[in-house]
Amino acid sequence: MASLAKALGRVMRKNFKMNAAWLPLTTPFRLGDYGLWRGGVFQPLGNVGDDFGVTIDAEDGEPVSLDFESKGVVVVDEDAGASGSTKGANVVDGEVGLVIRASQSQSFVIKAPTLTSRRMTNVAKVADQIDRLRDQGKGPPWSWRYKIVTEIFTGDNVTILATIESDTTIRLSGRADTAREILNAAIKADVSADKSLGLSFLGATGPVGLRLARIKNSGRVAVSFGGGAGGGDDDDGDEEIADDLVIEESDWDSDPDDDPDDAVGADAAT
Repeated sequence: MASLAKALGRVMRKNFKMNAAWLPLTTPFRLGDYGLWRGGVFQPLGNVGDDFGVTIDAEDGEPVSLDFESKGVVVVDEDAGASGSTKGANVVDGEVGLVIRASQSQSFVIKAPTLTSRRMTNVAKVADQIDRLRDQGKGPPWSWRYKIVTEIFTGDNVTILATIESDTTIRLSGRADTAREILNAAIKADVSADKSLGLSFLGATGPVGLRLARIKNSGRVAVSFGGGAGGGDDDDGDEEIADDLVIEESDWDSDPDDDPDDAVGADAAT
């Protein structure tokens, strides 16, 4: 499952400029969750609001949509024919069907008509407060390798299908006007496959993607995703963030390095 999580992470970073929320659609991420990279997966350890008493300000971000099929994935109407089958053999009267053939292992079909965004607007101020509490010896031990969730993308009617083995055939059936609506709308449908699936979500609701930030030793914020300096802090004169204090991630094609087991207390690289 770890390799599948890494594969999904690559798809989300390369195609949508966000980190995968793992497990997708089932893990209740919150703004201010902090944690480490383990096996290519962000694993929360706590929340800065709960553990440090800091106030998190938030706003709605821009909605986005996801539409992705891995190379080698072929999607056809059931009545167009899977090899050796017909519509009458697989779909009951009044239903439509869809056949998905994936030639490669760890293939993905990801459909989300709309992802809503909720993002933190006071990242630098939260970083400054944590830095002050750390200096005063208050709050739990803090590692400057910790990443903080600063934006969460949540979807309705999300479809995520992932294969484990190559040459997997997936069949979807349900009542809809067209077969494609099974993937793109809130249609109750049945999912079956000739081999085990790694992920099988159809019309689900929950977190799909994350953006993360890391705090420098200075108490400033090093942004680990493409975005504005300081993660969108209000320009109220209380704090200024120089460009050279902000690091924007630009290599979305690379897997994140796992953090060391002894991350707490370790020096953070700038």
